[in-house]
Amino acid sequence: MTKPATFVPSGFFALRTPLLPRAVLSTFSAGLEASRVETKEAKDPELAGALERDRATLRARLRALVEDPVVREALFVASPSLDDAVTAWLTEPTRERARGVEEVLVRYLGRMTARCTPFGLFAGLSTSALSASRKTVLAERASYRRASRLDMHYLSALTEELGRDQELTWSLTHVPTTGLYRAPGQLRHYEGRPDPKTRALAYELLSLAETGPLTALLARAEGGARPAELVETLVSMGHREADATAYVTAVIQAQTLVSELEPPITGTPATKVLIETLGKSPAGRAHAEALREADAALGAIDASGIGGSTSRYRDVATTLTKLPVKAELARLFQVDLFKPLAEQGLPGSVLNEMRRIVGVLAQLTPRPPSGDALARFRSAFMERFESAWVPLADALDEESGIGFPSHGNETGDPAPLIDTLPFPNDPSPPVTPFGAREQHLVRRLGELTRSGAREWVLDSRDLKALSSDVPASLPEALAIMTTILGKSWDAVDKGDFRLTLDGVAGPSGATLLGRFCHGDPELSRHIREHIAAEEALHDDVIFAEVVHLAEGRLGNILGRPVLRGWEIPYHGRSGAPADRQLLISDLLVTVMGDRVVLRSKKLDRVVVPRLTNAHNWPAAKLEIYRFLCSLQAQGQTALGWSWGALESAPFLPRVREGKTILSSASWNLSREELEPLEKARGDERFALVARLRAARDLPRWIGVADADNVLPVDLDNVMFVESFVELVKGRASVRLIELPDEDDLVVEGPEGRFDNEVIVPFVLERAPLEAGAADITADAPRARAATPVVRKFAPGSEWLYLKVYSGTVTADSLLSDFVAPVLEEGRASGAIESWFFIRYADPATHLRVRFRGSPERLLGETLPAVHQAIAPYLENGSAWKLQLDTYHREVERYGGPNGIELCEQIFEADSDTVLALVQALEDDDDRWRLTLRGLHLLLVDLGLDLEGRRSLLRALRTDFAAEHHVGVGDPNKPSPESSWFEQALSQQSRKERSAVDALLRAPVGGDHPLDHAFSILATRSTKIAPFAEELRKRAESGDLSMSLPDIAASLLHMHANRFLRARQRAQELVLYDALLRFYDSEAARQRSR
Repeated sequence: MTKPATFVPSGFFALRTPLLPRAVLSTFSAGLEASRVETKEAKDPELAGALERDRATLRARLRALVEDPVVREALFVASPSLDDAVTAWLTEPTRERARGVEEVLVRYLGRMTARCTPFGLFAGLSTSALSASRKTVLAERASYRRASRLDMHYLSALTEELGRDQELTWSLTHVPTTGLYRAPGQLRHYEGRPDPKTRALAYELLSLAETGPLTALLARAEGGARPAELVETLVSMGHREADATAYVTAVIQAQTLVSELEPPITGTPATKVLIETLGKSPAGRAHAEALREADAALGAIDASGIGGSTSRYRDVATTLTKLPVKAELARLFQVDLFKPLAEQGLPGSVLNEMRRIVGVLAQLTPRPPSGDALARFRSAFMERFESAWVPLADALDEESGIGFPSHGNETGDPAPLIDTLPFPNDPSPPVTPFGAREQHLVRRLGELTRSGAREWVLDSRDLKALSSDVPASLPEALAIMTTILGKSWDAVDKGDFRLTLDGVAGPSGATLLGRFCHGDPELSRHIREHIAAEEALHDDVIFAEVVHLAEGRLGNILGRPVLRGWEIPYHGRSGAPADRQLLISDLLVTVMGDRVVLRSKKLDRVVVPRLTNAHNWPAAKLEIYRFLCSLQAQGQTALGWSWGALESAPFLPRVREGKTILSSASWNLSREELEPLEKARGDERFALVARLRAARDLPRWIGVADADNVLPVDLDNVMFVESFVELVKGRASVRLIELPDEDDLVVEGPEGRFDNEVIVPFVLERAPLEAGAADITADAPRARAATPVVRKFAPGSEWLYLKVYSGTVTADSLLSDFVAPVLEEGRASGAIESWFFIRYADPATHLRVRFRGSPERLLGETLPAVHQAIAPYLENGSAWKLQLDTYHREVERYGGPNGIELCEQIFEADSDTVLALVQALEDDDDRWRLTLRGLHLLLVDLGLDLEGRRSLLRALRTDFAAEHHVGVGDPNKPSPESSWFEQALSQQSRKERSAVDALLRAPVGGDHPLDHAFSILATRSTKIAPFAEELRKRAESGDLSMSLPDIAASLLHMHANRFLRARQRAQELVLYDALLRFYDSEAARQRSR
């Protein structure tokens, strides 16, 4: 079995805690009367009186909290518009609109006492190295530190407005947009126009004729140029100055050239860069001074500690009135809170449990549904470009590229080799539509519900039933976020604790932390060390940070320092030096196996994109950005517990494995349960909620869960109840979750116990291929210098490329009765010099037939012969389309320019062989047997020794098993814990073992029933011998861009593709398994001699 990946902590952790301790919330709700009234009827005078007194008590307590300067400042930073309303409420707390203010204040009180996600001053971040200390204690509130800056919403609006000042912009340096790329005869990029209010960008693809003037401008601006210098360039080409000026202005307005005003996303903070930029121009110095004054004022606010007067923020807004954009308080400031630690450290018991649970989650995480965006891209890419290296922008161009297309279904043609094996993706799997995992979940949930249990502790039987056959591939760098629960740090150190799993993020382990680096130099240092450790696992590739400004305000979470050695800017300004930036126009893309691979042309290196921030990139608008971000986790699954289809069940118990709570207990309230609450008014709401609480057995404290946002609610507290009803009004359903008890919150400060989220980054300890983590490089080769070869052959060239669409069974008839006669005639006349074919099933089943010869003779003789031979099939409908296409040579896949033509000779020999075998085949069950012998002989003919064959087949078998979401384990040592697929495969292998041995060892000319076919395969061996020998020589001399085993893998795959008629890749998995078992047995024999 594959040894599990081992992760080690990256030497630091981050702690997220709310502004206030949980005691503030419990004190706020202490001693209320209404909850003690037995009769929960709205008309009951006792309940009405108790509620009235509770409201008065709570109002007084809320007033005292709001008058705390720290709380008041936190409220202002979160919602400046609320500040005036709070002032009015403090003056007249019983006025008509006071109830609405109280509902908002109560929600914000819950936010700043029980939710850890940083937001303004409501919650903060602490950072620490992992030390010998075994506890983490917060310092006193007076030491908390604020880090304030101008909001990117404001800065993007300001730079847009300043860009309309021609005197200013013409004094600044301009460069080509980072989104620029070349299309046939054109240059293209997106033009982004922001919404005046929201700053959300609407993009339009611009296509520009690649004219001499534009080319000259872009070349001059490559290193930066002022517009006047660009005008001079055009004038020197003979253009009138007025025309040149108008042209340069138009190019700038189209955003083909962008100025220094563009705020950076990485590197020095945007405000400071803008101040420096404006200060260089006489037209911008007054603006720079106003910004400098505002920035200094924010620095002074930060230096004074938290809890100061909110008027200071208004003063900054007043300063900014000198600038040409309105300063809206609600979108003017970005504030982060940092909380020092008095003691810092985590017990080893916690770190060990975190590390352990990653392995458990890899087993328990259900495999994702097939056909995700990258899978569709791979399929469409192979259909369009095969394995060529294609400029990334060309591949994703919305006009001429492929984007993220859908793919077709597999054929249902019989495949005797695998028809009895329980593949998960079978059209008719041997299980009910509700799979074994789901059946176990339903059964256990029913048992737990009937017993009234609130917790499900997973035992070994549960783990076996719920585990995926193929464990989830793990990132090589990740972060685990948990809440630590325990009575004390001493208890935690002794192992008496629980972890609540809040999430696993990666790669890398710094995605949740990157945006806080601006305010914490120590965090920046730790993150760089973490990133360096991840990159050290692959020193042969380039890790590059993706830099993109999706829209103005998102810059607040997108901004971070330059954390990596390389960056990929795309419609966003990078802070890295120009020579450390990889532009989109420099990137090539291809598909290798089940991976998409990027390469930099200028560096001749594989590029692995990374995004070290928490941006929700799947919602971004530009395809290239989404594509780059999706590559960082390809082949991986987001780890976590899933109830699957049961997620909407009325009640789900807490799920725990070991010391880790994988999922908190939760309740789903339906629309039928919510609607009466919304219609109720006054005291009736509290009464109805009390009855609902009793009916659903809800605890007093619950959290309203919206994705990862959890808002606490005290069902004994009338203010919380009223706020809760208003919050969920109009929803179809609401999910409630349990909250941890205050006594179990182990993180403390002088003010009390705090809710906590601890983030610990980890990095893979060993090399990835040894550890079983995802291979990010796909073993992508470097290109080698060689004599250039033609890569594309359009109709009318030396390659005539036909696509013949039919059913899978008809394809064999077409090979025998259509292809064979045309080939025989063409070879006899000399019109066809060589050929090969493959089968394909995307978007529909078809044969791809390629004839090589003189272009004139192919068009004048072979194509008419094709039309004549195919006509009966088209007439009767058994073939439904004949299509000519362009042959894109898969140059890199087959060793580069020095390998492709040799491999095409092997393609021809293999195609001749398969054509002869198809014509000679009597029993379709023999198809897979002859394919197996054909695979074996190919490996022998290519010169791979026994160990080389075993190594290659192990890798292929693992890859194909992962693709089909099945477990295979050690083929010769089945375990009692083997998956259901592995057990079935082993059983079939034992049944066929003697027949396979005889098949692969039988000599040509012997008495084996398939000997007539063996001679056909032997002829192939003779034909390919000189080409295989030359491939070996070129591989040994380093003249190929692929290793010989990699080329062999592709040749094996294409042999199986040509001969097998249906579900080739599933059959390949079983064939590779059978061949590996045979070679392992042979190796054991050799060792015993």
